[in-house]
Amino acid sequence: MKFGYAGSEAKERIPLTLPTSLKDELDAFIAERNISRVEAIRQAIACWLEYEIKQEMAEGYEAVAQEDAQLMSEFEYVDQEGW
Repeated sequence: MKFGYAGSEAKERIPLTLPTSLKDELDAFIAERNISRVEAIRQAIACWLEYEIKQEMAEGYEAVAQEDAQLMSEFEYVDQEGW
């Protein structure tokens, strides 16, 4: 899944209200990088979504690894019988 957007992709406006302190931090950040608020928010949302999905995947992989380890321990006696 790709995050971000293509320039020709349809766009939709959404209302967004920020605390003044957060807006001020954002404005200072974008002034240093010479990008718009909209672009900074787009990038931040894309990064957040990517991070969250990677976290969910990592948790899923960890759960599978734990299940595999449990199964291996349950059948360890079978491996030892062959020795």
